[in-house]
Amino acid sequence: MRPSSVIRWLLLVPSAVTAWYLAFFISLALHEVVVGRCMDSDAPPPGYCQASWFPRELLHDVLVFFGVGLSAVAVVLVAALMAPTHKGRVAWIALAAGATLAMLAAYGIGAVAEAAVAIVAGGLTAVVVSRATVGSCNARVARTNVVPKA
Repeated sequence: MRPSSVIRWLLLVPSAVTAWYLAFFISLALHEVVVGRCMDSDAPPPGYCQASWFPRELLHDVLVFFGVGLSAVAVVLVAALMAPTHKGRVAWIALAAGATLAMLAAYGIGAVAEAAVAIVAGGLTAVVVSRATVGSCNARVARTNVVPKA
């Protein structure tokens, strides 16, 4: 095994955790920009927070679901991209680990819908990664089995 492959395997879990944190902070910043100013704050809220057309609670819920979905997609995708081989299997293992953590967190704080969104988003990402890697493996096999015409 090449040293670069060993390094990539060693960095797989830290990179997936970093991807989760990055997705978390992106969704937190997006939430702060869109509805954070309207939530409990010492400063007076902007005028649009009180407007009838501004669905504050709906936007809050949508952004929370977007954040958990983004984090699941990021973890599965980064884990698969970081793996030097077996990318499809790594995606499914990352999904299993993430789903386990999501269910434990959901049980602890009562966020079952958020955990379900994360599991579905991660599952769809794992399916896409698996299909993409199977297609590339088949293409490689097809190219190696070509017999030149004499």
